[in-house]
Amino acid sequence: MLSRESVLQYVASLRTAPAEYRMTANVDGSLFTACFAFLLRYLLGDDYAPEERAALQALLLESQNPEDGLWYRRGKSATRYTLHDEAHISQQLTTMALSVLAALGVMPRYPLRFLSRWDTADKLQDYLDSLPWDVNPWNSGNRALFVGSFLAYDGYILHNEASRAVLEAWFDWHDAHARPTSGFWGEGHTADWFVGMGGAAHQYLIYHYANRQPPYLERAVDQTLRMQYDDGRCWPVIGGGSCYELDAMEILLLGYKMLDYRRSDIEAACCRMIPVVLNSRNADGGFCWAKRRWFDMPDLLRGLFITGDPRTMFWALRVQANAHLLRSEETRATAWASAPHPVTESSLYDTWFRLLTLAEIAEVIADERLPDIPWRSVPAPNWGFFRR
Repeated sequence: MLSRESVLQYVASLRTAPAEYRMTANVDGSLFTACFAFLLRYLLGDDYAPEERAALQALLLESQNPEDGLWYRRGKSATRYTLHDEAHISQQLTTMALSVLAALGVMPRYPLRFLSRWDTADKLQDYLDSLPWDVNPWNSGNRALFVGSFLAYDGYILHNEASRAVLEAWFDWHDAHARPTSGFWGEGHTADWFVGMGGAAHQYLIYHYANRQPPYLERAVDQTLRMQYDDGRCWPVIGGGSCYELDAMEILLLGYKMLDYRRSDIEAACCRMIPVVLNSRNADGGFCWAKRRWFDMPDLLRGLFITGDPRTMFWALRVQANAHLLRSEETRATAWASAPHPVTESSLYDTWFRLLTLAEIAEVIADERLPDIPWRSVPAPNWGFFRR
């Protein structure tokens, strides 16, 4: 049975110094993993001791760049994705650092001067237009989240009315560009399916934080429910992945909160999702990206007919083949640590995201398989926020 104590013991095993943590037992950490550890422990209701809290606060404040207010990674990471350039990585790290500071009740040391690149509605909308929505709606959704998170943080937490006004332009752009077919964002046939869902979940975080209903939310619920496999996963590859189930859950949770629509179907989807999350737990108390197995005939048929679009069916089968035949998903390389690690190995990030998925499921259903944990929502516009 999953327990809070076993997870906290796993997290403690990764600590290398006050407030600093490894990504896995065998891979060094970074400023990212210092944030992941705090956000995971915060989710579990585990407060830092004064010494560790002071160390984390100092680490974050001293790491902020005084010239632009951003946080930058140190050293080389294992990332292999060309779309995750240095701008992407520093913006992602900055959203994490600001989330931790918000939970600590601490203001950043320096002003967020980088916001000047989006300080008018025209600049913001030009930036959103420039993102590669036709190439990768998922990556574009990440980048849109970063900007929305900065504006919401500056507007709601630092009480900057100018940023709140530009945040309205962020919502206006997204309201105008959502796809009527799915409620997601992007261009091309994949934008209505798994890639589009992954991107849209990121923008949904900002809608969620602002307590604002996304456009075409009913269609987004329909599409997300349609993409869940019978075994509960929300990605074509067996075992799913830490991001994929949480992405789907973010959309379903918002639909459940804001609509009187397909509530029993959302509850059933949550019930099916629990085993996928729990199956990714390891004996060390942590969680991994996913446990893989060879797909069988039902998996193949589901992959063929889940979308009804031949192009997307081919894409789903290619993803399956890459993972199981070419074995391209044996390891995961990220911008958050110094080296790749096996997808079946417990990691700090995967443990946080898998447990966050359970926390969001617990907002919808009560189930004896869910751990008895007093989940705590982070008070910031980013992953970790799920309840006011």
